[in-house]
Amino acid sequence: MTRKEYNAVINECKSTTCYHCGAKTLCNNLQEVGYIVGDNLIFWDSLTESQKEKVQSAKGNPTKPASSGKPKQKQPKQAKKENTTMAKSKWGKFNDSVDLQGLQNDVKNADTSGGGNFPEVPKGTYEVGLASLEVKPTKNGGKPMVALSFKILNGDYKGQRLFENKVIYGTKDDARMIKSVIGFLSDLDSGVDIDFHDFDQFEETVLDVAEAVQGNLEYVIEYDPEEFFRISIKEVFEVDAA
Repeated sequence: MTRKEYNAVINECKSTTCYHCGAKTLCNNLQEVGYIVGDNLIFWDSLTESQKEKVQSAKGNPTKPASSGKPKQKQPKQAKKENTTMAKSKWGKFNDSVDLQGLQNDVKNADTSGGGNFPEVPKGTYEVGLASLEVKPTKNGGKPMVALSFKILNGDYKGQRLFENKVIYGTKDDARMIKSVIGFLSDLDSGVDIDFHDFDQFEETVLDVAEAVQGNLEYVIEYDPEEFFRISIKEVFEVDAA
């Protein structure tokens, strides 16, 4: 509403029944602008002194200016929603790459046989199955490391494990190290295409190899604890279906 239109309304409000002298039909035109007077909004500063006196006597003293429209009502605060989403397990994918039931049994057996103090496995040829294969962080620095273990299937050292761990980042020659790990994984004859694009992709590839091998293949290996690669694959056998 313009000032000219407002003045026109004021000039029309002459009776004592008007809110500011304010017939309600006229005052409804003023509800989106001005100052609060009772239940109505008007341009208080635009009124003459005599008009102000009429408003004060009819509706009481004017209150503070309003921004526009009806005053906002305070909304009740909404309770914060609880985050019920379970955090994804950091090691879930690794669990999938391990024979957890077998590992749990091994842990129990270790606990009941003197804390797992097995004799050192000497250099030699062994028949083994893959017990674990994963990429995990090193203890110092958290660098990615390919870690695998084989379980000896028969003979004097049956049930013992042979370990091979290879760090693939922060070495003197990362490319050569990764290439050598790819060669070792290829010797497992898993049928998985093995290459390196990035560390996330390589971790997934390692887990795919573990899934393809465990329970399906067994190996004859040469073990030499003095060599850079302690374990070398000599023969691959398919596991007979029960």
